[in-house]
Amino acid sequence: MFIRLFDKSGRTGKIAILASTILLLIGGLTALF
Repeated sequence: MFIRLFDKSGRTGKIAILASTILLLIGGLTALF
C-alpha cells in the first residue's frame, strides 16, 4: 500500500521504505529484549 503511494514522489518513496524497515528492525530488537 505505502510503496504504491510513494512511487509517484520518487526519492521520498525510497526514504519511506528505509524508515519503515528500520522501524521494523527496532521493533524486532525490542521484542527480543
